[in-house]
Amino acid sequence: MKVNHGNLVRLEGFCIDPEDANCYLIYEFVENGSLHSWLHENKGEKLNWKMRLRIGIDVANGLQYIHEHTRPQVVHKDIKSSNILLDSSMRAKIANFGLAKSGCNAITMHIVGTQGYIAPEYLSDGVVSTRMDVFSFGVVLLELISGKEAIDEDGRVMWASAVEKFEGVREDQKLRKVRDWVDKTLVADTISAESVVSVLNVAIGCLNKDPSKRPSMVDIVASSRSWIASGSILQYWAYDEVDVCLNFDTYVNAKRMLIVDDPRFNEGLARDTYPSPIPGISKGCILVNSLTNIRKRLTRTLSLTN
Repeated sequence: MKVNHGNLVRLEGFCIDPEDANCYLIYEFVENGSLHSWLHENKGEKLNWKMRLRIGIDVANGLQYIHEHTRPQVVHKDIKSSNILLDSSMRAKIANFGLAKSGCNAITMHIVGTQGYIAPEYLSDGVVSTRMDVFSFGVVLLELISGKEAIDEDGRVMWASAVEKFEGVREDQKLRKVRDWVDKTLVADTISAESVVSVLNVAIGCLNKDPSKRPSMVDIVASSRSWIASGSILQYWAYDEVDVCLNFDTYVNAKRMLIVDDPRFNEGLARDTYPSPIPGISKGCILVNSLTNIRKRLTRTLSLTN
């Protein structure tokens, strides 16, 4: 079986040591190391929200490929942040297929994997299926959102506390709760609250204890197409005070804008929203479709900062 996908680490070849006859596999070099090191070890530069969204989508695409486009299907069995590598463009590649199994719905008595990522049905009954990779992917999404380790120093698994906190909770309640749970390095980032909750909802679905109720990777890839778009809508939910005024006449064609009067948003936001800074505008701005949308976003912004 030949496997070739941009979101899987490529096998370049192999070599045999003539002295001891050991065989060594040679994989492509992936420059930026593991996702785990970026989330949990690097003390300097951190991943912004758009990078994290892109990584989540890349991993989803890689898993969809091995689950749906290989014959027989392949179950990775050890999806975790340390087995996700980032290339020079910070695009994600799934690595380490040492535990992978071809074929699905098998039963094994030999339980392998990494604590904090292992699906309950595999741990208790040894059931091997693609849905166990879906479960592990849900844990990775939680890591991307929260910046927390899959298992803490006291041995508590993160996914259990996340399910307890967010499963069955109304969307408006999630918006309030997620602010305290999101990675603190993202607090100063201008990210969409809806984008975080959208990814969180997928993660919670992946963590359903009943594997038949988890989404497939096809479903996840389809839903992830909206992540980048929603992640690009700037929302200001990290600060205690935001002075807002509306201005409909400061840009050509009288396009509607939300102007955020706060020095912390100067310079960068215009650059993020448009290809180049807008003449006459030094404050942060967001294009919006209607006054109703402005009111909705403003209301949500202020409620999240309270």
